[in-house]
Amino acid sequence: MTAGYGSKTALHQVCLRFPNTRVTALLGPGGSGKSTTLRILEGQTSDDLWWQGERRVDCSTTVFQTQLPRNPFEVKQVRQELADRSWSGTVEEVWGTIPEAAEAVTRILDSRPEDWSLWHLQLLRLTVTAHASADLYLIDEPEVEMPFSALPWLTLQLRRLARRALVVMVTHNLCFARQAAHEVILLADGHVLQYGETESLFEHPSSPRIEQFLQLGG
Repeated sequence: MTAGYGSKTALHQVCLRFPNTRVTALLGPGGSGKSTTLRILEGQTSDDLWWQGERRVDCSTTVFQTQLPRNPFEVKQVRQELADRSWSGTVEEVWGTIPEAAEAVTRILDSRPEDWSLWHLQLLRLTVTAHASADLYLIDEPEVEMPFSALPWLTLQLRRLARRALVVMVTHNLCFARQAAHEVILLADGHVLQYGETESLFEHPSSPRIEQFLQLGG
């Protein structure tokens, strides 16, 4: 698979496999092709994104949670969409086995939408994603703005989703990736540097460049 935007190539002849019932984390520096990979897996077509090669995704239903917006207008729009949504039964179904998370989401929903912070929006978005029925979940940077105390909830939820579906996420948080992902794909400059089971990759990097990235995050 080769892909890009306009005259710029973002992925260079990559061959990726995503095992079912596993959480796969896409890691790498900014601009390495991680989010582009998610867009291709979803099957996005647009004027700016192009790709060549074989895309074989044996999934009938896909849920794509995009990056948390930072533009004030887009944040306001997301806040309004979440406020207008019916939450009946959702919190219990998604977080029933994690009481601390269920309590946190309930407190957020009981407060005024205009008081919802970015991490509140991120937790609510994840709740909506987890409540949706799908066999492929694509989640772009789910840990962004989340407090450290909430990352175990996120890890448990992603692993729960993976029991019934394929989960692919992008993250820049190496510690979170190590806890949440079964498999890791490390990308840089549109190329796959290393792929494999999470602990194996972290414990046995295949090159000094990968070892440096895993130590420094860049």
